[in-house]
Amino acid sequence: MAFRPLRTSADDDGTLNDSSITSSVTQQGSGSSPLKPSNAAASESQSLLDSHAEEDAGQATLFSSVANLSNTILGTGMLALPHAIAQGGLVTGFMLISLAGAASALGLYLLSRCCARLGSRQASFTALASLTYPAASTFFDAAIALKCFGVSISYLIIMGSLTPQVVDSLTPKGIEPHPVLLDRRLWISLSMIILTPLGFLRRLHSLRFTSYLALLAVASLCLLVVVNIADPSHLPQRGEIHLFRWSAGLLTSLPIYVFAFTCAQNLCSVYNELQSNTQSRMNIASFSSIGAAAIIYQLVGCLGYISFGAAVSSNIMLDYHNSVLASIVRIGVTLFVLFSYPLQLHPCRASLDKVLAGQQAVAKAAVEGTQQEEPTPHEIPQGKFIAMTVGILVATYTIAMNVQNLSVVLGIVGATGSTTVSFILPGLFFLALFRNDLSAKDRILRIFAWILLVTGLTLMIVCLSLQVWQAQRSTRSPHPSILQQN
Repeated sequence: MAFRPLRTSADDDGTLNDSSITSSVTQQGSGSSPLKPSNAAASESQSLLDSHAEEDAGQATLFSSVANLSNTILGTGMLALPHAIAQGGLVTGFMLISLAGAASALGLYLLSRCCARLGSRQASFTALASLTYPAASTFFDAAIALKCFGVSISYLIIMGSLTPQVVDSLTPKGIEPHPVLLDRRLWISLSMIILTPLGFLRRLHSLRFTSYLALLAVASLCLLVVVNIADPSHLPQRGEIHLFRWSAGLLTSLPIYVFAFTCAQNLCSVYNELQSNTQSRMNIASFSSIGAAAIIYQLVGCLGYISFGAAVSSNIMLDYHNSVLASIVRIGVTLFVLFSYPLQLHPCRASLDKVLAGQQAVAKAAVEGTQQEEPTPHEIPQGKFIAMTVGILVATYTIAMNVQNLSVVLGIVGATGSTTVSFILPGLFFLALFRNDLSAKDRILRIFAWILLVTGLTLMIVCLSLQVWQAQRSTRSPHPSILQQN
């Protein structure tokens, strides 16, 4: 089924006006002549929009926006990066991290340009889809919700597996920890007690303090890697180190690089909440987050591989012997995973709301001449907001408590959801909204948008094929690492 983008008009400043939205939807949906609201009605509508935008001015600072985006990017996949680099060699790994970061930065830039074209603080994937590919808007939101839901489950499962290791590392030698303290279900349950109040926060900006703590945990991991590379006397015997290497493992490690920089699901929220959300400030937020993540990935990945060589495991934290610093880092990583959960719940709830609302409300709002196709997360009715939040919390908790290995399922979710959010949608939206722009800059960007789109589709096919291949090998390795998912 092919989806034809809407032809939209734009004002001189690049923002879509009310009449262009109304005209586009009526032409596409009914085939009738476009509605032409009176000047008085248009003026009143614009006045209401301006008043609403003034009341709903962004409260997030540039620093908190960078912190939230960075925490969204930096997933547990960084613990598996040294092992991924071992599959292709040091230089190959360095290049793949750089390419993945550059592709993600391009996607964020294209997406932020599309958000700016909406001309209000009501940017969302649904709003963009309704103006470009309305027939597919529900599918897009479903992919985002499914991706975030799956990653949220993986965080809880990782909490259940990491925390007993923390308890064991902190227990004095010669003393066996009580079996209850090593029960993964206990720690998942305790985690949910902490996560439940965080899950009911309506704004991404409200999570800035947990993001600051999570980034401190990432910094402690970098410190552990640097300290041990400077003094390798406490490290086990190192395996071989290759600059370039070809192996079947290189293909299976591709999802680690592909999904490592995924954060586009929160880009619209950052645009809506950022103070003075100009394109230059959005560029600073996006590129700073991607750049910081790339530096951390290169540091942990490359130095971690140099520390252990081919002997590195799929979770680098398992390779370090117990020490005071290692125990502190394990605690920090546990907190990092814990505080990353709400950053996935936030876009999951927003996208789920739009899926449940359906396309009827989208078309109705557009015909009425408003730019708010669907309520944004902070405008979801209280009862519905509570019901969806409770539903997501209970569902993720139930699945995490009963399933220990979701590597294949989450691999499929990541291959579809992450590539859709990071590569495919930014390319599609930009090509549709800027199809008639004649500036030399946008003509070049359309070429890059095509490259990003084709790359995303190719990676989706390749990653799904790899997941099928991994499923066939699961009998040989019954516990594949869930850390490969981000």
